[in-house]
Amino acid sequence: MITFSVFGDSLSGAVAFPAALFGIIHLEAGVAVAIGAIVLGLIAGELRRRSASLLPAIVVHALFNAADAFWSQK
Repeated sequence: MITFSVFGDSLSGAVAFPAALFGIIHLEAGVAVAIGAIVLGLIAGELRRRSASLLPAIVVHALFNAADAFWSQK
């Protein structure tokens, strides 16, 4: 398993690679959105890895989308 040391903790390549891909597919919406998608991917991936359940990642993604919908209303 490939791991990276980040802020004194390990980050799995199995989390980092999909997070980067998630950011790449969001590039058409802008760089800021792509960076946010990478951060969301890292958080959701780590939640999945540490909890061994997909549910926490789904909840975080839903909250992230709800916050975006709330703040982007005009």
